[in-house]
Amino acid sequence: MPAPKDLPAEVVSVATGLTNGGYMSVVAATEIVVAVLLLINRFVPLALALLAPILVGIITFHVAIAPSTIGPGLVVTAMELYLAWAYRGAFRPMLRSRVSPGPN
Repeated sequence: MPAPKDLPAEVVSVATGLTNGGYMSVVAATEIVVAVLLLINRFVPLALALLAPILVGIITFHVAIAPSTIGPGLVVTAMELYLAWAYRGAFRPMLRSRVSPGPN
């Protein structure tokens, strides 16, 4: 997909490098899997955990390089945070400071 003409050169350079290196294919596949899991309401905490680092990358990219286009990233981040809060019980075990290996 060609880049819009009004993007800064830095954005085009970063996007081209990520696309040509195959990184964006992995991210896109992960986003598709996450979307399907959320839509069918299965493994929602896992889907949210997979989506979180992608959103960190999106927000970091926009804060550092293209702040004028951060809006959609903030909307998706807000939805992620809402769902993470709604499913906070599923995340509690990951947030314990000390955990022993083995069956619980």
